[in-house]
Amino acid sequence: MKTLVYVFITIAAFLAGFWWSDHAWQAKWSDYQAEVARKSQEEISKAWQSEKNWQEAADVAARQGLADYDEINRKYQDALERIRVMSADRLRNAEPARSGNVPQSAGTSCRPCPACPSESRGSYVRADQALKIARDCDVVASKFNRLLKLYQSVKTIQ
Repeated sequence: MKTLVYVFITIAAFLAGFWWSDHAWQAKWSDYQAEVARKSQEEISKAWQSEKNWQEAADVAARQGLADYDEINRKYQDALERIRVMSADRLRNAEPARSGNVPQSAGTSCRPCPACPSESRGSYVRADQALKIARDCDVVASKFNRLLKLYQSVKTIQ
């Protein structure tokens, strides 16, 4: 009978030890899962914040780019309008000079001069083309500068 009691005590001790060990491992496992969930949530929050910062930087760059583009177009439209006005003034001023003081010669002997309307139109067309090319160059430069600023802002975010 004594051996039977010892066997039961041994089995009870073994089961108590097994239960305690299982309980300790379960506690460690739940702590580990909570730690992983917390770190995962922190990483998701960091990624979300970085994405938000990048999006804000991109939005700022887009708004600034539109403002730059509008400013460039306005500046060149003003310049083109001034050239049109000056060209129209030259044409108006050239008409009386042509009819009174400038002799009409036949075809090839006429040299282009400031009083000739075709010369003024040609100058206007050349100026118009030059301004359009300059505007396009300024637009490209503005886009390049905006990309550099966006790169710098993203670089500082990381």
